[in-house]
Amino acid sequence: MGWLIFFFSWILFLWLYRHSERNKQLRAQSIKKDKHSDYSSIKRDFDESMKSFNSVEDFKSRLAHIDCAIGYLEQMEEILPGKHSAEKLPQLLSLKQALTHSGIKGRFQESMRKARETTSTMAKVNYATSAQAILSEGLKLGLDEKSLTDEIEEANDFINQLQYDEYLAKASKEEEKGNMKGAIDQYQVALYFLKMTHMGSKKQDALVNEIENKLQELYN
Repeated sequence: MGWLIFFFSWILFLWLYRHSERNKQLRAQSIKKDKHSDYSSIKRDFDESMKSFNSVEDFKSRLAHIDCAIGYLEQMEEILPGKHSAEKLPQLLSLKQALTHSGIKGRFQESMRKARETTSTMAKVNYATSAQAILSEGLKLGLDEKSLTDEIEEANDFINQLQYDEYLAKASKEEEKGNMKGAIDQYQVALYFLKMTHMGSKKQDALVNEIENKLQELYN
């Protein structure tokens, strides 16, 4: 009697074991199927983002689409590592960097062009300040400050030149009125400003010499 109990227990154990393994296989297949289904869905979203990226010209829109595409690639990599995204992800990150660099520089140059062409001093300052804000945006987007060195100096020098011109205009106005003391005070302010700021070494040295000579002339 004991061996019958053992025999049926052993049969039951085998059946339960096989049933358990079968369920594991079915769950694994289901998970794999779900993964492929999710991957296919995300792949479609990725393709749509790249299509939109290639069809628009606006810098911010292109940046938004490529950011979406990069996000989809990262999800694809998590689901099926190394299938497609391992190669494409570095390419897209490099493309985003190039897009950001060219877009920021293009917008900066346009803003500085407007600053130079307008006749209003206030408008010049506003456009140049906007150009500086564009460069700050580029730094927040991951651009290396060294890659924007020339543009940063250009905007700063332009604004410094405007401020210097304003001091110089005030000094000239006082001189024209015959107010030598007021003129000397304003020229000294202009000279101090020159020595404390940057507008290109050769140009700055020439302006400093010019103001110093002017002061010497007024003192005499």
